[in-house]
Amino acid sequence: MIDAQSSTPLFPAYGFETVAAGATYALNDHSRVSFAWEHAFEEGLATQGDSRVDSQYDHADLSHDQDTIYLQYSLVY
Repeated sequence: MIDAQSSTPLFPAYGFETVAAGATYALNDHSRVSFAWEHAFEEGLATQGDSRVDSQYDHADLSHDQDTIYLQYSLVY
């Protein structure tokens, strides 16, 4: 886990709560298409003083959320 003094807007690696859903569809006996969606809910982090990374992030208020979509085509033998 990254603490507040080590985080930056370019590296928001703090914990996430996520939800995901997906499905696979068989096109025929040898082909599958899969789809998935993942949502990471917004997380915030405020530095409590001077940043150990760079002074431009001193007393920063950071937040991050993310949506990711996966698409896969599979051949089944």
